[in-house]
Amino acid sequence: MMDTHGRFARLRLGLVSEIRRPVRTEVMRDHRASRPRLARFLYACSIPVIVIWLLIAGGLNIVVPQLESTVTEHAQSFLPDEASSVQALVKMGEYFGGGGSNNFVYVLMEGDEPLGPEARTYYNELLAELTADTEHVNSAMDLWSNPDLAPAAQSSDGHVAYVLVNLAGNMGTALAMESTQSARDTIAASTPPPGVDVHITGPSAVVNDEMVAINDSIILLVSVCALLVGAVLLLVYRSVVTAMVPLLGVGLALAVARATISFLAENEVIKVSIFAAALSAVIVLGAGTNYGIFLVGRYQEARRKGRDPEDAYYDALAGVQHIVVASALTVAGAMACLAATRLAMFSTSGLPCTIAILITLAAALTLGPAVLAVATRLGFVEPRESASPRRWRRIGTTVARWPGPVLAAALAVLAVMIIPLSMYAPSYNERRAQPADSPANVGFAAADRHLAPNIMAPSVLIVESDHDMRNSADLIALAQMTDAVASIDGVNAVQGITRPLGQTIDQGTLTSQAGYIGNRFGQMTSLLRDRITDLDAIGATVDRLDTAIDGVDAALRQGAAGAGSLSDATTQLQQTSDSTLAKVDELSAGIAPMRARQVDPPVRGCRRVPHRADRLVGAR
Repeated sequence: MMDTHGRFARLRLGLVSEIRRPVRTEVMRDHRASRPRLARFLYACSIPVIVIWLLIAGGLNIVVPQLESTVTEHAQSFLPDEASSVQALVKMGEYFGGGGSNNFVYVLMEGDEPLGPEARTYYNELLAELTADTEHVNSAMDLWSNPDLAPAAQSSDGHVAYVLVNLAGNMGTALAMESTQSARDTIAASTPPPGVDVHITGPSAVVNDEMVAINDSIILLVSVCALLVGAVLLLVYRSVVTAMVPLLGVGLALAVARATISFLAENEVIKVSIFAAALSAVIVLGAGTNYGIFLVGRYQEARRKGRDPEDAYYDALAGVQHIVVASALTVAGAMACLAATRLAMFSTSGLPCTIAILITLAAALTLGPAVLAVATRLGFVEPRESASPRRWRRIGTTVARWPGPVLAAALAVLAVMIIPLSMYAPSYNERRAQPADSPANVGFAAADRHLAPNIMAPSVLIVESDHDMRNSADLIALAQMTDAVASIDGVNAVQGITRPLGQTIDQGTLTSQAGYIGNRFGQMTSLLRDRITDLDAIGATVDRLDTAIDGVDAALRQGAAGAGSLSDATTQLQQTSDSTLAKVDELSAGIAPMRARQVDPPVRGCRRVPHRADRLVGAR
């Protein structure tokens, strides 16, 4: 009890001394060759160095947004834009009315009973709400509303129907995750009929959910790794303070690195992804812990050799600094090479991880020695008695005495450990990389209960031409290509323009076409037979019409002859009339004197009978 009390008293006095003397000027004036200037500076100014790192870590994490939020807003695509699969999906979106993204998801409805009129009404309303959000939804391929194409978008038992929706943003990007969440919010705000569940699933939804799961688990990942590393250090050093020497340096290095990456990504100096955030955290924890263990191990090794704490400190720095620099630069160079990869999730991790390891190197060269200096002056980080030297001496003796048997035994152990590798089968199934209860996996499970395998994860084959392919020759070529793809081993079904329902159209087969042509010939034969009867009737009518026309023609000829006789008679009558009138004029001129000599007045009461010449004159 007294020993514990005395230890705490010495610790309190040591802390007070460190605070009162944050800078030890006498150490800086020591010019011994075994004590380099940087090592002397870190030993003399250990408290200011620790405070500077604390201020940098705290200030950056206060001013700069957390890396998770920055990644959420600036996450890059899961796949490179120039990848063939991405280009195919982009072209699909461009040609078929989408926005040109590769973020295709399925909105799937599953009912306890076959979907009825209520489900169709809800489906139409939900689809209208989704497509109204033009910021997040580019287009929807609605087949279920078309009676002819509805079987292609529903299960054979009628319990499931789905629609392909193109969301904004490429897979894995911040916009893609935002669009997916917006669509799910729209579905959550709707009220489906009783017994009907609605899911958003498909490969893009799986990738987006995977990115979200990684983002949500980063803090848990870092915490678990820190606990495991701390447990191992406690087990090895059996001292909390000794274990905290490397952990404190790692913690501050990780805080500064995350904030620096977030700042650069926020200002679009570097590209970042969710995978980069997780990978950089793991690298800092692993590398930073190793560098701290190197420093503590060399210090304790020097103390076991009888060196005093200050000399052991300088020996430790001289023995590990070049190793730490070489190791960190190797890791940083390897991480920088990731920037040259095509896969976006790796290329966006290269620079962030390089920055993180360089900051870890800076902490290992400055913060680690400063923490070690304070800890040694307070009487900590001292080595404990261990049987390890004797154990390793026995192992070395055994190896030197029987090298052959030891080598054979080591190879046998390695062979046993390699055996499981022969049963390893790489998998590219992204569904296994996330929990089974993730939203996309729940949707896939619903599809697996009612639909054929891989309906929700098809491979899209785009055929692009420089002309309109809606002609018989191109349709035949497409049909032949579709048949060739369908015959490939491993292809379950092919759905396309010549197979809209997944099967060859009956009208497109040769037998169907031959039957159709035969039916058309039969119809044409019956039609021609009916038309021949009609033609016979028309012929009889034409004959009667011809006879009538002949009669009309004869009548017209007689009329023409009569008309000629009438014309001659009229001319002759005209001539006779002209001759008669001329003679009347002569007669009138002859009787004019006789009219002048009439002097007898008419008898009163008697009517005078006109002379014949008067009548003639009056008639004229």
